[in-house]
Amino acid sequence: TPPPPLPASASSLAGLGFVAGSAARAVLHFFPDISVHGWEIDPAVVSASRDFFGLAELEAEHAARLSVHVGDALAASADAVAVPGGFGGVLVDLFAGGSVLPELQEMDTWRRIGRRMVAPGGRVMVHCGGPCVEAEEEGRGVEAVKDATLRALTAAFGHGMVSVMDVDESWVAMTGPAVSSAPEEAAAWKAKLPPELRRYVDMWRPCLL
Repeated sequence: TPPPPLPASASSLAGLGFVAGSAARAVLHFFPDISVHGWEIDPAVVSASRDFFGLAELEAEHAARLSVHVGDALAASADAVAVPGGFGGVLVDLFAGGSVLPELQEMDTWRRIGRRMVAPGGRVMVHCGGPCVEAEEEGRGVEAVKDATLRALTAAFGHGMVSVMDVDESWVAMTGPAVSSAPEEAAAWKAKLPPELRRYVDMWRPCLL
């Protein structure tokens, strides 16, 4: 959950790859001052999520804080952002064919997201794959795709501005200054998290690619 280290002036998050809204559900539950805009390309996924995974109830409960957009998340990143000044955080979970989208191995994609969607001082958090997924296309092994995604992120946001975490067979990356180098920020982040999530703050480490 990313809100605590985000700029106070930008109280909205964007979710690129919304699926059933599990990330949005956690953010809306733990952080009552945060609103969420989610993009999901497949209307059938959104429909099934509303019928079988409680998304309709989540939208009704948080009507003023949750907006679900059906459409291409990367196309949305090329348009004007949905909130003035940009989002304090952008959560990226975009897969196709069992692999992270090829566009996310391109520096220009991340520069566009950073420039057009992220507020000053905001962060991007990215699911970079892991052993939990298996690519359908030959030659797109999870390690190679993960490394290529991290290199593109680093090229776009700068060396020393990408951190990584390996948990539950998934790799996650986060842009911005390393939390491990700012003990006061890490402590403030932990203080705003429920006890069962605090240990994850210490798992971030600098990306060395």
